[in-house]
Amino acid sequence: MQEPLVYLIPKWTELYVTDFKEKSSRLSEVIKEGDHKIYNFETFVSETYHRLYDRQPNRLEDSAIKPENKIWIAIHQQMSEQFLNAQSLE
Repeated sequence: MQEPLVYLIPKWTELYVTDFKEKSSRLSEVIKEGDHKIYNFETFVSETYHRLYDRQPNRLEDSAIKPENKIWIAIHQQMSEQFLNAQSLE
């Protein structure tokens, strides 16, 4: 299991994420490219899947998030804002 950045991914979801990654060659390419540019990018992809497909994402308490992972809070927030903006345009 990957060490969480901002969200704790349940085991069941982790199995689905792993299966999805294995079956999507394009996602594998994106993860490989992302890992070269940003540390823990693959974990971010898993957390994003968790946020999209689980009814209640398990966000860690701020105190449980490592200082070096605090940047991922902002990245998740920006992604949420983009998603909401896209929905409002529809």
